[in-house]
Amino acid sequence: MLYIFCINVNKCTVYIKIKFIKNYLLIGILAIISSSTILYLVPVEDKNKPLDEIEIEAYTKRTIRNLIIVLIVLCITLIFNKINLSACICISLLCNTLRLIL
Repeated sequence: MLYIFCINVNKCTVYIKIKFIKNYLLIGILAIISSSTILYLVPVEDKNKPLDEIEIEAYTKRTIRNLIIVLIVLCITLIFNKINLSACICISLLCNTLRLIL
């Protein structure tokens, strides 16, 4: 069910990207909200495999590192005026946020 939802979201993102996200400020705000939500919700543990403190710390560091890389690439694409690529990066952050929430 979640996999089908993510596929449908990814199909719709092309249309949303072209018509909706053309503003630098909107991209920045959505990226900040998505990144902060991701940092708040990770790491996700399961009742069948709970995480200990070492794993929580390791996964949190890995998430922070990956988010920093994604946000740096987002800033570079915004600097070089690649609005379509920036919108794709922002939408991917939004999809990851929705996946974590659901």
